[in-house]
Amino acid sequence: MKPALIIEPKEWMQEPAITAVMDALGAKSAMLVGGAVRAALLNEEVGDIDIATVHTPDDVIKRMSAINVKTIPTGIDHGTVTAVIGKQHFEITTLRQDVMTDGRHAEVAFSKDWVEDAKRRDFTINTLLMDLHGHVYDPTHQGVADLQKGLVRFVGNPGRRINEDYLRILRFFRFHARYGKGRPDLEGVRAAIRASGHIATLSRERIVHEYERLLPARGAGEVLEQLRDYDILPGVISPALDHGKYRILQKLVAGRPAQADIKLLFAYSVWQNKADTLFEVLEKSFVLSNALKNFLTKNIQFVNMQPAALTTNLFHFGRDITQSGSVLYEILNQKNPSLAKLEKLLDTIGATSVPVFPINGNDVAQFLGIMPGRQMGNILKDVERWWLEKDAKPNRQQVLDHVRAMESRPIPDPDPEEPDEGKES
Repeated sequence: MKPALIIEPKEWMQEPAITAVMDALGAKSAMLVGGAVRAALLNEEVGDIDIATVHTPDDVIKRMSAINVKTIPTGIDHGTVTAVIGKQHFEITTLRQDVMTDGRHAEVAFSKDWVEDAKRRDFTINTLLMDLHGHVYDPTHQGVADLQKGLVRFVGNPGRRINEDYLRILRFFRFHARYGKGRPDLEGVRAAIRASGHIATLSRERIVHEYERLLPARGAGEVLEQLRDYDILPGVISPALDHGKYRILQKLVAGRPAQADIKLLFAYSVWQNKADTLFEVLEKSFVLSNALKNFLTKNIQFVNMQPAALTTNLFHFGRDITQSGSVLYEILNQKNPSLAKLEKLLDTIGATSVPVFPINGNDVAQFLGIMPGRQMGNILKDVERWWLEKDAKPNRQQVLDHVRAMESRPIPDPDPEEPDEGKES
């Protein structure tokens, strides 16, 4: 192959770790592929660095061992070995051709043909190759131009590519959200809609992983609306989702490392007012961690309870949920939410101490002589309510004085117990 163009090598392409790995594989036997190439062409910060090679996995392991580089057989059956140097990981994959695919799994044979390997890949912009000298190769003769135009399209026939792996439906929209300009490729959209029913055959782990990778992409708001309108993930994406509001939320998260949690974007994108309704829908497509379930449940409770005083919210929900819940409440209920106001809101919550109720049951027992039980619980709730109504400002002594004053008032009765069914009264 002849290079399609030559660019000035980036600084990261000259770092010792990557040069050591590439030198061990051989100048003409390995090339950078995937996101690293796109990052170099678009002058963006590089993330993962993937390498394609003509060497078999066994040979890759031997070559890495010869330079004392640790390897992990992350996907050795499909030709992938990960080389580890310090904190850097390089995923090295042998050139392949598909022997058999069923939409979920693929049986592959190793190859030494760069063009054949490109033909089995998903998108033209994902076939680009590059050496450490900045020589960029374009096996399909379309990848460079498509990247420059912001066009995400399948290699060859879109339907055929999707039938090889149905996850490519979601990857198509994720790549468009990340690299695309304007509307997504019409042929790709049509093929995705036709095959969308097959997404249900994929593992829910793969689906949720792809969905979460979509959420931070710059065009994710528009793409999520498209997925909803095309019914690609039936019932999953919130009817309330608005791409303008989603973009504000992305900017808010991106500008605040402490809030950079994908769960907040996830919550807005799938929003329902009831947790049980939400989980019923989501668990058909996603595997939800207990942490994510808890986050969604508490945020739904928070939004449904609003408005309330800040100290009350902090007391009942803690700082993290008060921050995320307050943002979601504003995004959902304001027609034109302001990024500046949301930032100020988070600053205010962050600067406000989480109140701690200054007494406990032992104090009630000491001053009122009441043993632990329902009656004590009712008294504590009554005192707590009084304390919160005063913005949690009364200190321990003031709260104890309030408890002492209760000695001269009737003590609240616990809720009367219901008689047992069939028991004579």
